[in-house]
Formats: sequence, structure tokens, C-alpha cells
Amino acid sequence: MCKFILFTLSFVVICTSVAQGFTPKECYECFTHASWEDCVNKTIVQDCGLGDDMCIKGKMTFTKNSRADQIFFKTCANENECTTYEKDGAQAPTCLDKKRQGYSVDCFVTCCEDDLCNSAVHGQVVSVLLLLLPCAQAAFHE
Repeated sequence: MCKFILFTLSFVVICTSVAQGFTPKECYECFTHASWEDCVNKTIVQDCGLGDDMCIKGKMTFTKNSRADQIFFKTCANENECTTYEKDGAQAPTCLDKKRQGYSVDCFVTCCEDDLCNSAVHGQVVSVLLLLLPCAQAAFHE
């Protein structure tokens, strides 16, 4: 009886481990022309599709005839897209299309591998840390 219980427990642990390996990647998803704050307010959690194994976030600015338009986004992506876009954000399809239309483009994209890792607003975390640095220094020097 003891062997049966051990076998059953082992089987359950192995099945659970295997099943966890097949759960879809989760990323935050939003899309807006307004601002990062607007994107954050519209953010949802998205189960990524098959092959989308990374989370991505970016800001794209398009300028033509002194008029600028921006896109702020977070979503799922595959590793090939991320590798290409992180090296040169202007290679993203939207940026390439706008470039062909005569726009000046400034496209910034970052990718990450963990679930829900694309949450932070660019610069916001760094700003908060820089503001807290003097407090931390004061606390350690007392």
C-alpha cells in the first residue's frame, strides 16, 4: 500500500510540473496614443499565444511636417521579434510603415522573459529610486 501511495504522489508531482511548463506566458497589454499613464490605466493581463514567449513594451514617436504622434504599448511577442526590435526599434513593422510614409521615427522597445514583467513605465522606476537614494544614504550613515 505504501508503494502505491508513493507512486501516486510521484505521478501527481510529475504531472503538475509538466502541466506548469505548458501554461501560457502572461504579459500586460495596453495600447494608446495619449501617455504611459493612460496605457497603465487601460492595462489588462493577456495570455500570450503559442510562440509568444516574451513580453514587450515600447514607445513610438512619428513626426512629419512638425506634427508628432505617439504610440505607447505593452503586449506579447516572440523572441525573434524582441531580438530585432531591441537592437533597432525602427525595425518594428509600425515604424517601418511610418518611415516609408515619410515620417521621422523614434521607436524604443524593451523585452523581458518573466510573466507580467512589462509593467513598469519607462523612467518611472528609475525616478523613484533616484528620489529614494538620499533617504537610503541618510539611513545607513546614522
